[in-house]
Amino acid sequence: MVHKICSKCGLTKRGEEYYKDNHWCKTCTNKYYKQYRQTHKEALRERNKQYRQTHPNYSTQYYHTHKKEEIERNKRWSLKTKYGLTLQQLQDIYNAQDGICLICDKKMILGGTNGRAAYIDHDHKIKQVRGLICTHCNRGLGGFEDNVWILHKAIQYLNFPPGIVTPEAKLPLDKPQEK
Repeated sequence: MVHKICSKCGLTKRGEEYYKDNHWCKTCTNKYYKQYRQTHKEALRERNKQYRQTHPNYSTQYYHTHKKEEIERNKRWSLKTKYGLTLQQLQDIYNAQDGICLICDKKMILGGTNGRAAYIDHDHKIKQVRGLICTHCNRGLGGFEDNVWILHKAIQYLNFPPGIVTPEAKLPLDKPQEK
């Protein structure tokens, strides 16, 4: 493993903690450019405005000529920033589950947009991926706000609808204490 010394902060860091052909680590580089953008906000805004005026169709043309690559790049970026996953890791999770939803045991489509598309289920509090679930189960969990107590209440409701509930038929469900 290659290690380099950052010429800005003087710390020794692994090679992957540097941008290509850069002598500053990513942390120092990002801090520098963030500060630069803040202190030169107006100049950058003006430069970008002038560029857009002299190249009015550039972004539209670029997008249309590179649409597939842009979609893939956005997908990779979204996966990495939201869940810390690569496309290969997502495929590995899908394969490990045999393409089956962890809740309803129905076949899912990876990369699908309709039917039983596979969704990445994750714990919103600790930002950890739990697995892949189908569209319908994802909507269900989202509707119940990942709240176990609400899910228990829903089960109670399905087992004992309001018109049928008798005091002895009710499940003993106390609402958990808020933390």
